[in-house]
Amino acid sequence: MTIEQTRVIDDFGRYVYGIAPQAEPAVELRALDQPVTLGAGSRSRHELIISTERGRHLVELLLCLPNTDRSPVFSCLNFNGNDDVLATFPIDLLLRNGYGLATVHADAFEPDRADGAAEGVRRILPDPPAEAPWGTIGVWAWGLSVVRRELANLPHIRSDQVIAIGHSRMGKAALWSAAQDQGFAAVISNAAGCSGDSLHTHRAEGTEDIAAITGRFGYWFTPATPTSPTGTMNCRSTRTSCSPRSPRGRSTSAAAPRTPGPTPTASSWPCARPDSATAAVARSDSTYVPAATG
Repeated sequence: MTIEQTRVIDDFGRYVYGIAPQAEPAVELRALDQPVTLGAGSRSRHELIISTERGRHLVELLLCLPNTDRSPVFSCLNFNGNDDVLATFPIDLLLRNGYGLATVHADAFEPDRADGAAEGVRRILPDPPAEAPWGTIGVWAWGLSVVRRELANLPHIRSDQVIAIGHSRMGKAALWSAAQDQGFAAVISNAAGCSGDSLHTHRAEGTEDIAAITGRFGYWFTPATPTSPTGTMNCRSTRTSCSPRSPRGRSTSAAAPRTPGPTPTASSWPCARPDSATAAVARSDSTYVPAATG
């Protein structure tokens, strides 16, 4: 990670999303059932058991893998629960193209409401720094990193090709998680909007600005988050902090530029081949930013 990346992450921790606890809890991944055939692969459910001196917190993980020896995996938080993912996501399309999917209901880490911390994983974790307590997006981003680390221990997953993805507020969480966690091979955000993949300092007519989002969803952020545009806190910086990466998910200081392909769309992005998932990517409805690869 470069000095500039470190500075951006420190600033966004202090002034946007809050600072994660430094102490890492113990995490155990336990299978809840046997794999069940699903199209061109299988699905299984697992339980993340997160433990500290303050207690335990349980999170259900849905894992869908293709019928291959080892596969790259898209990892995301979902809005409406794992059963909804099975009913609505294009899982068979992913599996037929050699990708897996790992997903957790975001509310399992922390419910999406102002008082959600009382029921989420935060209640068992060390107290955050008083000057920059976590917001909910920070908790979700931390949870995505926990999932990535546990996926790396599973034999049928390519640990160097776990890709963080997310839509809207989960796109914000995916970007923030990947900026901090160099273990992600790539990140894809879709329509993450204000404080996600669009600019703090610019607002198109009819779209959400920083004052509106912090007024309505202030609990997503640390209390010190600016409520008006500031040139020093621009979410473009979190996108650039996600790259460049080497194919093993480490930052690299000298690499050749990657030639961008067609801009992905919601219907076409799963069709990329698995061996192309090695660049750090951040996208919105109007931008596609390929990273350098080593």
